[in-house]
Amino acid sequence: MTSNSLSNTFLHAEINERNTDLIEAATNGPATSVRLLLAAGADMNATDNAGYTALIFAAVNGRTEIVQILLDRGANTEAGMHGNTALIGAAVFGRTEIVELLLYAGANTEATDNDGNTALILAAESGHAETVRRLLDAGANVEATNRDGNTALILAERNGHARIVELIEDEAL
Repeated sequence: MTSNSLSNTFLHAEINERNTDLIEAATNGPATSVRLLLAAGADMNATDNAGYTALIFAAVNGRTEIVQILLDRGANTEAGMHGNTALIGAAVFGRTEIVELLLYAGANTEATDNDGNTALILAAESGHAETVRRLLDAGANVEATNRDGNTALILAERNGHARIVELIEDEAL
């Protein structure tokens, strides 16, 4: 191995470590750590082994300030593997404020995970009425079905989420 290729190997390892550190900071760390890692060249759209980005981790964990930092820096709202996006993750956990930030940044309400679930379907199934309301306000498709043929309405009814059923039925009128 030449010294040049050895240098490139170490540089690549250092960049990968910064990306891993960014995902960790987005999940659990202070905003200053995220800013410093971004300034040091961490790739905000890099994924971990499961295909999740720093934005997805921040969204799922309710890290509103971190989500805003990443969005301000141009993080890709659709990045991630297996159809998992930050919007879908935020919707599953009822992170309405983060859903709003992602929608404002242009996140696609019709993106689906590997099972064909949209953010609306998952928020309705999980019982997050305010998140459902915000997704409906953004024009999420109430007729979208997942791979099992279920809509947000069907899953809300099945799980006893009466308020969500009402919201969806009002939207469908």
